Amino acid sequence: MKGDLKKLSFIIVLDLILNSILYLPFSGVGVVTLSEIQQQYDKSPKGIVIPPLISIKDIDTLPTKTTGLIGSWGFYNRKIGITQLQDYPSYFVNTEAYFNSNLPHTINDFPYVFLKSDIDSSGSSHYYHDQNISVTSFSSQEITANVNLNQSDSLVLLQNHYRFWKAKVDNKEVKVNKSFITFLSVPLVEGSHTVTFRYEDNWLYVFTGISLVSFMVIFISIYIFKKRGRNVLEYD
Repeated sequence: MKGDLKKLSFIIVLDLILNSILYLPFSGVGVVTLSEIQQQYDKSPKGIVIPPLISIKDIDTLPTKTTGLIGSWGFYNRKIGITQLQDYPSYFVNTEAYFNSNLPHTINDFPYVFLKSDIDSSGSSHYYHDQNISVTSFSSQEITANVNLNQSDSLVLLQNHYRFWKAKVDNKEVKVNKSFITFLSVPLVEGSHTVTFRYEDNWLYVFTGISLVSFMVIFISIYIFKKRGRNVLEYD
């Protein structure tokens, strides 16, 4: 039994070592020091800031060598928008379909939030900043923008369309549409509006609560069993 346990432990340790060696090239083993990698992280803005309204193609990127060390700069630069599909933890079929289409050639000329009419107004190869849009607040799950329109239009947000995204126009909940294969949009009528997109996954709180309760039950059970075990030993 002990021999089998040693063999199993050896296999686990060997597996960890081999996997570490396989992935180490991506962290620059023998090529770049940890301090140099940290310098790249330090270039990222601190905290949560309002991303600037600049065209996607003008967002700064990193050389391939550096990207291999820390991943896409889009993970850290506090700016919204990528020009090619990245290895995010979550995968959306529509996102891949978008990048396989011709749409990026046009969308990359725009910032992460824009009006549909801007595409027709600016043409397919030049972006002009739409002064009718201003982002007033931004967080990890919510963005609010003020929009002034002289005609009906749709506001597009370059965020993957997903069922937990909600939207409000002037504090009234509206339907979130899908535009350009994978992005969020809401229709707007002429006038000035405050538009808020918010991610609301109530199930996340439920599952988090279940996990916490389960952890507490396990912890209390272990404590009770250990206490009973000590009492039995003392009795014997």
